[in-house]
Amino acid sequence: RDAYDRARAASTVGLVMVLLLFGMGFLAIGGEWFAMWQSSDWNGLDAAARNVALAAFTLLVVHLPGVRRAGAEQT
Repeated sequence: RDAYDRARAASTVGLVMVLLLFGMGFLAIGGEWFAMWQSSDWNGLDAAARNVALAAFTLLVVHLPGVRRAGAEQT
């Protein structure tokens, strides 16, 4: 495996962790179980949704087919 594949794997692990933390931790557990959406002071659902959307978009971009180093031969 070359450096690109190692970087892609590391970014995938990190982005999935972000999706789990913000998607499950803040949106699902914090938002519903602790009723975070009812508080005007402690409501972090909008910020969590932005983080989930950004991480999901980045994860999709990282895994687009054919996105490799410029000049590298595709196999």
